[in-house]
Amino acid sequence: MLIVVLIFMFCEVRTGIDVSEAVKDVNNALVGEDKSQFYKELRKAVFIGLRLVPILVMHLGAAFYIALDWRKFLTQRVLDMYVNDVQCYYRLKLEYGNIDNPDQRIAQDIGNFCRMSLRLMSSIIQDVMKIGANSVALIQISSTLFYSLVGCSLGYTIFSLVIFAAPLMRVQRRILAVEGDLRYVLVRLREHAESIAFFRGHGYERQCSEKVLDHVIWSNYKRCAIEVAYKTFTGVVTLCFILMPMLIVAPMYFQGQVTFGVIQQSQMLFANLMSGMMDIGKELDAFARLGAESVRVQELWDALAKIQRSEGRHTFSKHFDEESTDASNLGDTTDHSDDEMSVSSGSELSSQAEEGLGPVGAVTLVELEVTTPIRLQLNSVTLYPPLSHEPLIRDLSLTLKQGESLLLEGASGTGKSSLLRAIAGLWSRGSGMIRRTRLDRCFFLPQTPYLCLGTLRDNVLYPRDQYEVGLGISSDTICDVMRSLGIGHLVDSHGLDVELDFSNMLSGGERQRLGFARLLLRDDIELALLDEATSALDDENELNAYQLLKQKVQCFVSVGHRASLAACHSSRLQLTRPAKT
Repeated sequence: MLIVVLIFMFCEVRTGIDVSEAVKDVNNALVGEDKSQFYKELRKAVFIGLRLVPILVMHLGAAFYIALDWRKFLTQRVLDMYVNDVQCYYRLKLEYGNIDNPDQRIAQDIGNFCRMSLRLMSSIIQDVMKIGANSVALIQISSTLFYSLVGCSLGYTIFSLVIFAAPLMRVQRRILAVEGDLRYVLVRLREHAESIAFFRGHGYERQCSEKVLDHVIWSNYKRCAIEVAYKTFTGVVTLCFILMPMLIVAPMYFQGQVTFGVIQQSQMLFANLMSGMMDIGKELDAFARLGAESVRVQELWDALAKIQRSEGRHTFSKHFDEESTDASNLGDTTDHSDDEMSVSSGSELSSQAEEGLGPVGAVTLVELEVTTPIRLQLNSVTLYPPLSHEPLIRDLSLTLKQGESLLLEGASGTGKSSLLRAIAGLWSRGSGMIRRTRLDRCFFLPQTPYLCLGTLRDNVLYPRDQYEVGLGISSDTICDVMRSLGIGHLVDSHGLDVELDFSNMLSGGERQRLGFARLLLRDDIELALLDEATSALDDENELNAYQLLKQKVQCFVSVGHRASLAACHSSRLQLTRPAKT
C-alpha cells in the first residue's frame, strides 16, 4: 500500500509539471493572438488538470488507510502491554506516577502520532519529488533563479527550526498534559457526581476545573505568541519570494532570450519548488505537535516495557515441596472463632519491628501444587507500600490449609488490604516468600466490586462471559444464586440480557452481594480473599453471605472490623503498625 501511495505521489508531481508546460503554451498562444492554437492548448491544459482528480483520490485514500491501519497496529501493541496478566494498568500509576493520563496517550496521542507522522512523511517525500522534478525544468530557464531559491529556502528553514521549533515543541507538550488534566478533572466530577452532590462540593470542583483551565489557556497563549511571530516571519519571506521570478526572468524577456509564456511557467515552477523547499519550515507547528505526541507515546511505551521486564525477573514457581514448608500452622479447624492470635516474631505470626532493615527488594511469589492441602503460606514477609521506605508489615509468617479461614483485624493503616494485594501479586516491594494456590483458583472480593459494561449476566460472570464458560452456567443457576443472596429483584427488574449502566444503578449492598454471586458461580475456587466485602451489608445479609461462602470455598481470608465476623472464621490475626527503626 505504501508503494501505491508513492506511485500516485509521483504521478501528482509529474502532472503538476505537465500543467506548467500546458500553461506556458496557452500564454504563448494568447500573446501570439492565435485563436485556434489558444483553444487547442486550453483544452489540453484542462485535460491534464482533470487527470489529477483520480490521482488525488487514490493518493489520499491510500494514505488514510495506511494511517488507520498503523494506528490500529500500534494501539493493539500498547494495549497488549497495558492490559495483560502483568497488570501494567494497575502498576503503572504506582510505579510511574509521572506518566500522566495513560488513557489519553493510548486513545488520542497514538492516533495523532500516526496520522501526523504519515502526513509529514508523505509531505517530505512529495517535496523531494517536487524539488527533483521542478529543479530540472527551472534550471533550464534560469540557473540563477534556481540557486537563489535554494539559498533563501535553506536560510529560512534553518532559522525557523532554530528559533521557533524547540520552544513550540516544549509548549505543545505542556498543552497536551494540561488538556489531559482538564479532562481528568471533568471525568472525576462525572464519576463521583453523587458524593459531590451530597457534600455540595460544586464550588470546590468548579474552582479546581477553572484552575486547570487557566493552565490550559495560559499554555495556549504561549503557543499563540510563538505562532504569531513565526507566521509573521513566514509571510514576509513568502512575499519577498513571490517577486523573485519576475525580477530575474523579466530582464531575460526584455532581451528576447525567453518568450512571455516562460515568465508564467517560471513562476509556477518557482512556486512549486518554493513550496517543496519551505515545507519543513511551514510545517513547524505540525513538527512540534508530532514531537510532543511521540515523546508522550515513547514515555508510556518505555514504562510499560520496563514493568514487563521487571515482572520477568520475579520468581514464579509451579512446584511445591511439602516437606520444606515447616512454617507455623494456624492449627486445626475445629473451632477457633474465639482464639485471637497476637502478632509476634520468629516462627509465630509476626508484624512487629526487628532491628535492621535491608534494602527493598521483591517478595517471592510461589504457586502451590493442586494436590497440596496448603492454600496459603507466608514466610517472613516484609511489605513496603509503593514509593515508601517505611514497612507496613514486617517478618510475617503464617499457614492456612484447606478448611481454615482467617480474619485480618487491626487499625486503619496497618497493612490489612496491602497484605491481600501482596498475596494477589499486585504488590511485591519487600522481602520473604508467599506460597499460595494457583492464581486461576483464587478469587478476590473488594469492598466496592467493579461493574463492567454490559448486561446483568455479563456482570455476574465477570471476568468470564457466557461464551468463555461454554454456556455451562444456565440462567436458572444464576437466578438461584442471586435469589439466595437476596438480590433476585435485580433479575425481575432488569432481566439478565439487557445492557444497562449498573454502576450508577446498584446500591453498595447490592454491588457487594453481586460480587459474592460471582464467587458462588465459580466451581474451581480454592482460596478467596475478601477486603471488607460485606461492609455495606446488614448483619443478616452478612451472615447469609458467609454461610453460602463456607459451603462453596473451603479456605478464605477476610479483612473486616465488625465483631460479628469472628464467628465466620476459624482464626483471627491482629495486625499492628511496625515500630519505626
